[in-house]
Amino acid sequence: MWVTRVSINNPVFATMVMVALCVLGLFAYNRLGVEQMPDISLPGAWIQVQYPGASPEAVEREITKPVESAVNSVAGVKRISSRSYEGRSETNIEFTLNTDMARSMQDLRDRLAGVQSVLPKDARVPTVARYNNDNAQPVVVLALLGKNRSPRDLSILAEQQVEKRLLRVEGVARVDSSGLATREVRINLDPTRLRAYGITPAEIATALKEANADQPVGLLSDGTQDALLRVEGRVRDPREFANVVVAKRGGLALTLADLGQLVEREKEADSTARINGQRAVSFNIFKQQDANIVATGDAVKKAMDELRKTLPPDVELRLIYANSDWVKDSLTGVKRTLIEGALLTVAIVFLFLHSWRSTIITGLTLPIAVIS
Repeated sequence: MWVTRVSINNPVFATMVMVALCVLGLFAYNRLGVEQMPDISLPGAWIQVQYPGASPEAVEREITKPVESAVNSVAGVKRISSRSYEGRSETNIEFTLNTDMARSMQDLRDRLAGVQSVLPKDARVPTVARYNNDNAQPVVVLALLGKNRSPRDLSILAEQQVEKRLLRVEGVARVDSSGLATREVRINLDPTRLRAYGITPAEIATALKEANADQPVGLLSDGTQDALLRVEGRVRDPREFANVVVAKRGGLALTLADLGQLVEREKEADSTARINGQRAVSFNIFKQQDANIVATGDAVKKAMDELRKTLPPDVELRLIYANSDWVKDSLTGVKRTLIEGALLTVAIVFLFLHSWRSTIITGLTLPIAVIS
């Protein structure tokens, strides 16, 4: 072949080409992305509609079936499967592989906007999202523990210090926290007083929404410049809710305190995190789409070490699981296998041919071929 002839006649040129290929190979290796799984985008979407208080039968009849009928005619739909729960409907839509997902997602939103008028008034706005199996597993899982700390104290540290710092780590897309303890104001209304004054809970909800909002009131102009005016109406202290005027009866302003009792308490937790039986706050850290899983994991660990220096002495930030370590171990295993395979190949060539020349040629060819 002409490649062999040129290489034999021009050994310096052939050597320079091999060196250049090796340099380019090493450069590309350092920029090579590392992932646990291949980057695969499944052609599918899911729809969720909340219908509070409805039975599964009512959800199927009034939510699921109209949604299925609306999305069934979208181009590229291969299969539709739905589940109706108490107060919730979920619909999964699978498309063919050659479907333009951007266009199909827009079609789905348009069809759902059209069917929303026939859904019950109490039903929430449908949520539409595309299947996203990339980065479905957290890169790192951390936990915040403190034996002498209340769940609320841990939650404040988690939200104000730990989570904010983790979100600034390069390569991190989001941080999901579990086990947070939040405060809420519960309003226990007095039915007797509500009937006496002819006030409904819906009126109270409307009054609270209007009172707890910042309202723009217009412009203030002096001829040369304009200034926006806004009335700050948001409640800063939960106890201020008691002074919210709900209605007027006979010239008397009725406040929320006149119609019920306000109780500030810890909100019922929707998730709980425990480490060896001890109450904790856990952090599931997910990487960005194009981020290197190993580099992101190392950056998170570095940020964790920095956070430990700023946390109180009785609070511990513990590493629970690092998916990046598993990937790193797998890469180490692949490298070890390549080296062992190359050494065995060289040994077998020498044992069968008994030629140092052939052995050296094989020993040089293998790494050059792999690197370039």
